[in-house]
Order: sequence, then C-alpha cells, then structure tokens
Amino acid sequence: MPGPLSQGREVHLPARDAYFLMIYLAPATHADILPDGTRLPPRLFPAQTICLVDLKEGASILLQTDLRAIAFVCPKALLKIAARLSESGSARLTCLRGKEDPVIGHLADALLPLFRQADGEAPLLRHIAMALCAHLVHTYGLPDDAPALAECSGCMRPDCSCGGARQ
Repeated sequence: MPGPLSQGREVHLPARDAYFLMIYLAPATHADILPDGTRLPPRLFPAQTICLVDLKEGASILLQTDLRAIAFVCPKALLKIAARLSESGSARLTCLRGKEDPVIGHLADALLPLFRQADGEAPLLRHIAMALCAHLVHTYGLPDDAPALAECSGCMRPDCSCGGARQ
C-alpha cells in the first residue's frame, strides 16, 4: 500500500501541445484539481495502470501518497507522425484514468533498466518512445470526424460527456 503524504503535494503541469502519460509502477492515490481549484475526491490508481491526459489546458493533482511511476510528455507533433506512419488511428487521443494496458506495462518494464544506465541508451529510448506513440494512436486514437466533445481535457467531471474512462 502506498505511503501517505501528511498534507499531500500539489503537482501542476503547464499547458502545452502534448499529452501526459503516467504509468503507475506501484499503487498511488491522488485527487484531480479542476482549473477553478475544486478538488475532486481522491482515487487509488493500481500498479500497472495508466492515465492519459491532454495538456491543452494543463493539469493539476493533489498527490496523497508516494509516487512510483514513469511519466512521459507525448508531443502532439510526434503523435501525428506515428498516426501517419501507422495509417490507422489518430493523433487525438481518448482521456484515460486508471486503465490497464499490458502493452504499455511491458514497454515500461523494458524502459526501467535503461533509466538506470548512465547514458540512458538514447537511441533505444527513441525507438521505444515511437513504439509507445504508435500504440497510443492505434489503441486510443479518436476518429478524425469524432465530435469535439470526445476530446477530454482530463477534467473527469461527473457531467463530462467526453467518453473518457471513469472508474
């Protein structure tokens, strides 16, 4: 079980033209903070699950436990390249929260030893990053003609009709 943080710790990600992908290596509990400052109820994110959030408007959470995870910022320009190469999928992705994804879990397992090396095996990291982007666009890409509502900003509001996973 994750260790609690006495007051919690706010984490703010600035707005940018990218998606944020978090792969939880151990269980973690955090609460989303909406743009107006409202804090949603805390949620437990099990190990080997992912969150995928559009950073178009930034994102904020109140972390309530220790965090052991791998995080990626996936620029939309790179996702567009992956979508073009795969000829399927889209660079617009579905918002995900606490989703199990064995493929991403296996990619994370392959990445961990590389982070421990001094040089980081940069060429190999680039290949794994492209594989990760290809998987994201193929698995979670939204059709180009999907209504704009389907593009979730990561808000997870109960009344949001984006179609993103809610658990």
